[in-house]
Amino acid sequence: MSLVHYESGVFYAWIGGILTTIPIGSGSSGPSNGINQPLAFDGLIESDESYLFGQNGPNLDNVAYINRTNAFTGANSFATNLLDLLVGQLKFPATQNASADANTLDDYEEGNWTPADGSGAGLAFVAATGRYTKIGRAVAITCDIAYPATANGANALIIGLPFVANGTGSLSIGFQNGAAIYTLYVRSGTTQIELYSVATRIINSQLSSSSIVAAGIYFV
Repeated sequence: MSLVHYESGVFYAWIGGILTTIPIGSGSSGPSNGINQPLAFDGLIESDESYLFGQNGPNLDNVAYINRTNAFTGANSFATNLLDLLVGQLKFPATQNASADANTLDDYEEGNWTPADGSGAGLAFVAATGRYTKIGRAVAITCDIAYPATANGANALIIGLPFVANGTGSLSIGFQNGAAIYTLYVRSGTTQIELYSVATRIINSQLSSSSIVAAGIYFV
């Protein structure tokens, strides 16, 4: 694959270590393959842009270009070479473009989430911080929660996960100084975490003035 540069109506390419011009076919409003056949592009050809062509030259079936915002358009197949991210960054759109293909990575996102009381007791956590990283369907989360003093008897419930769970998940306890919590359970179809001691739900009063630090992965 060759990197081609277009400027002032002329295409330049490094071919075999030699800077070479690529002719523009007669009657064409854009670049040509040299036999008076205009090349097919998915966008406008503008001055001072760079283009990628296949190993066999500017082929109609494997042309792509990179515009000033580094957005690829066209056929971008790297069949024989690794994709080298020279700036060390790969950006996904803010809104996921979901793919049903099992081998396609279609999303990446990282940010903060805020744990909150969902038990109905209206508890205001003394501290509540969370971080998440989403890669495809997998969401890795951390949370650090400090409960207030409370005698409330409702089942403890933490809400606010950044994405709705598709299937159940669980978190591992890194630190706790209250009730013996064995499982932080993410229920499918919700953004909620239920707290269990073996198979028994933990209630708010068991967590009075205690702290929980946990981390885990669930799927969406």
